[in-house]
Amino acid sequence: MCNVSRYFALLCLLFSLGACVTSEEQKQKEKQHHSITPFLMEPLQQYVCSAKIYISDATKAFQLSGKAHGESYDIELGGALEPLVNAMFWIESSALTGDRPQVQVNLGFANGSFSRLVNSGAMEVGVSLQFQIFKPTGQSYSDAVTGLSSVESVDRAAGDALEQALVSLGNNLVSTGVCHLAQ
Repeated sequence: MCNVSRYFALLCLLFSLGACVTSEEQKQKEKQHHSITPFLMEPLQQYVCSAKIYISDATKAFQLSGKAHGESYDIELGGALEPLVNAMFWIESSALTGDRPQVQVNLGFANGSFSRLVNSGAMEVGVSLQFQIFKPTGQSYSDAVTGLSSVESVDRAAGDALEQALVSLGNNLVSTGVCHLAQ
């Protein structure tokens, strides 16, 4: 009976040591994983629009995962999208108060967004956005726009690529008559 309790105690000790090692490994992995917020500057272009740009909750939560220099990271692209859209695309007051049906623009991330380390040691980030324009007449238009940036820091590359994609979106919205450049 005494041998059984010794083996049981030894077994419990081994399991507890294994748990300590596992938690240390987990702590090391967590240290190597970073959450990165894109660096956003004042937008270079601003637009006045007759439609609000809608961004879903799933789009706002979008993260782009990557790995560089032995460390994993998630770029919080979705969290940066809404503030940048609000800074770049202003809504005409008549679009908010009018009684007539309004144009609607939906925006989200498309397949093709990526981040990677390039040969020069810089981080390259590509952002792909898909948008749909729904007009009250029943017509709709859908397309994708992209932005690409390659600089030393991943937060700067992500911010630049996101802004490039939104400038391209703005040019599309101008050509469809939904927006015009702000003066």
